Amino acid sequence: MIRVCDLSMPLDYTEKDLREAAAKALNIPLNEIKAFSLARRSIDARKKDQVHFICAVNLSLAGEETAVLKRSRYKKAFLAPPYHYSLTNAFLPALRPIVIGTGPAGLFAGLILAQAGARPILIERGRDVERRSRDVEEFFLTGKLNPLSNVQFGEGGAGTFSDGKLNTGTKDARARKVLEEFAAAGAPEEILFQAKPHIGTDRLRTTVKNLRRTIIALGGEVRFETQMTRLQIHGGKITGVELFGKKGTEVLETSHVILAVGHSARDTFQALLNQGVVMEQKPFSVRTVNGRAGRKFLWLNNRPTGAVLEIIPEQPFFENGTVKRKFFHGLIQCKLQSLPVHRLGQPAREKKDFWVFFTAGGGEYLGRIVQTAPSRL
Repeated sequence: MIRVCDLSMPLDYTEKDLREAAAKALNIPLNEIKAFSLARRSIDARKKDQVHFICAVNLSLAGEETAVLKRSRYKKAFLAPPYHYSLTNAFLPALRPIVIGTGPAGLFAGLILAQAGARPILIERGRDVERRSRDVEEFFLTGKLNPLSNVQFGEGGAGTFSDGKLNTGTKDARARKVLEEFAAAGAPEEILFQAKPHIGTDRLRTTVKNLRRTIIALGGEVRFETQMTRLQIHGGKITGVELFGKKGTEVLETSHVILAVGHSARDTFQALLNQGVVMEQKPFSVRTVNGRAGRKFLWLNNRPTGAVLEIIPEQPFFENGTVKRKFFHGLIQCKLQSLPVHRLGQPAREKKDFWVFFTAGGGEYLGRIVQTAPSRL
């Protein structure tokens, strides 16, 4: 199969137009194309009077594809074997694996395990997406909150009531598997080639429900309104999970647990921490944009924070012989280096300020992050 990229097409193009453009790029007759599919499509709107599509297509040819590529002078064409996700031929455990949470991570972990024949058990503290939708609607109308079935908790996770945009910052080929499963579960086919795939809120709920049905059809099980309260660990190994649900307390034996609890299950994180389960905060990135007078505007996750970093190297790092600083995840990204940032234990001079400790060029520096809008400086 050949992938032909960067084909500029008008907004009203047809499939025939796209086929002809691909054949022209490869300098082959149109009838030599035996199979054709759209691989990717994005909109180029850099010039408002020349808005158009940028397309990539997959082609199977009647002749020798390698020879066609050699004859063609089009630099944006290459051999691209069809993608196929293959399940790892792993040993299936004697006890059924347990997945905690039915957000995107939990659903797809359960789906892959079910497709591998592991018959997983999915545990969800909230309700199924149908009843959860009614609970959320009631909350918006009356303000009555169900603490276990709301925008944050329930089948599909916190993103179920968003508009279903699918984003990833990775180039992992397995993202294709995710899109294919979404499409098979009822998402629009367009997500398979859109540069920014989008399911839509109403169809997303149906898609989530169909993913659950697929897991069950493959031998899996999904238990709603059931919360994990504790892991059973003996000899450094997991032997089971303690659950609390409509039937009271229950223990399920297992040797494999996937925790896909999302970001809102703070009681679960606290319970795991109390058990001594090792965990760490997710890091985020911070970068600076040069300002005047030695100041640097602070950006967080590629967005301006309205803060300024002032470097104050003469300030003390020690108090009574002890280094007073606590680890603070993040990076100050300068032009030539990324600087690890640490939050200090000592108080800041103003309530909205806080000190940061960082290293650069082998030296140690103290800075003060000032919560001030850059436009005022």
